[in-house]
Amino acid sequence: MLPHQRRSITEKKRKLPGKALIAILLLGLIFAALAMNSTLKPLIKTLAIGRAESIATIAINDAVTKVLETKQIEYSDLVDISYNADGLVTSIKVNSVEANKLKADLSNAIADSLYHMDRKQITIPLGTMTGIDFLAGRGPKVKLYINLTGSASTDLVSEFSTAGINQVCHQIDLRVDTNLYIIMAGQNTSTQITSDIVIAETVIVGSIPEIYAGANDELWPNLVE
Repeated sequence: MLPHQRRSITEKKRKLPGKALIAILLLGLIFAALAMNSTLKPLIKTLAIGRAESIATIAINDAVTKVLETKQIEYSDLVDISYNADGLVTSIKVNSVEANKLKADLSNAIADSLYHMDRKQITIPLGTMTGIDFLAGRGPKVKLYINLTGSASTDLVSEFSTAGINQVCHQIDLRVDTNLYIIMAGQNTSTQITSDIVIAETVIVGSIPEIYAGANDELWPNLVE
């Protein structure tokens, strides 16, 4: 074997360990990336859901507040209470027309507000992304973006509660059931939230009827016993 051939074989042998080391490092990086990805996905999903619920709740509350401020709705606009000569409540009657108008206005405002949620930003501290407990919440923040969309159904709910001797608080709430859809890089998810927002309330002095019957009974599913 010629001298230059022996040198070539020796150089190849020397290069092989270096290539093997690079291959091992690359495999290690790949496994580390996969492990971090499996840790990050649930974390990002949880943070995205929490952020989306917060954004949607604020959007719904703002939409309802604007409608109520514009319409200046009072309890007497929705409910009429009649008393007898002894001061006992003889009837509690809902104004179905006004109640349905208000519900429609609120539903439209909420739908419009959810439609315009669009793209939002969430941030995750770099230490939290490592999955190491003592690093959680530490380090620079990594910015991520999520796209939000949602739909909501609304209902008016009546609640009665004791406010004192011969006094009952009657509260009308708007119940909003919202389906949120969250789109982000690498994964999509969804969540549901229910919000109860006070629309009107009053304190009724005197005993109230044990049974209520009217044109819109479903509006009062939980009268006080």
